[in-house]
Amino acid sequence: MPRISPETPVSKAKPVITSETPTEVDADAPEEVVESTTAEKPFLVYVEDPAGTGEKFDAIQKVLLQDERVAYGSRAFTAVRMTPEEAAGDPLIAAKGKAVPRFVVVSADFSMVTSLEGNALNAGAVWNAMKATSDKFFATSLESCVRAMKDTILDLDKIEGERKVLEDKKTRVAAKGTETEQKLVEAKLAALEERKQKVMDKQRAVWELKPKAA
Repeated sequence: MPRISPETPVSKAKPVITSETPTEVDADAPEEVVESTTAEKPFLVYVEDPAGTGEKFDAIQKVLLQDERVAYGSRAFTAVRMTPEEAAGDPLIAAKGKAVPRFVVVSADFSMVTSLEGNALNAGAVWNAMKATSDKFFATSLESCVRAMKDTILDLDKIEGERKVLEDKKTRVAAKGTETEQKLVEAKLAALEERKQKVMDKQRAVWELKPKAA
């Protein structure tokens, strides 16, 4: 997906006719349809040199992209990586910043474009831009989504810990335990799997975001 900017410009609406409207305006002319140019999600664009190396590259890969707020919050966006050449060919992205690497946050209606580069290219600044753009479009705040996501991750980690304990017990019981003990462990493992599925369903639901206008 090398292009972010909409291919077709928004059309103009039919003029409003009043008593002061010049007579050459045809009030009976067909009304032009005003097309809504809005994407399903806002965009989070990362402009990078595919062969990039050095401190800036490492800072983005090992710090910025690993930040929980940015990593989890990106699920509310259509995440796009662009080469400098692709960015230069996109009207919206090309108009906002020239540095490589940089992040560009674009609103779903393409009206707000925020470029983060240089000293502004850090996890806190990217997160603030993401939050402002997402919260303007979606009914649920991005911060609450990230918080809920963290909770599900903790739940899944806890379940995984319990599963390992039960798997070890299953091995021991299979060697020396009774059939009743084996069935009990199997039942606990099955219940644990059900818990895991519920948490995963909850996790998916976190990102089923609805626009404010919906």
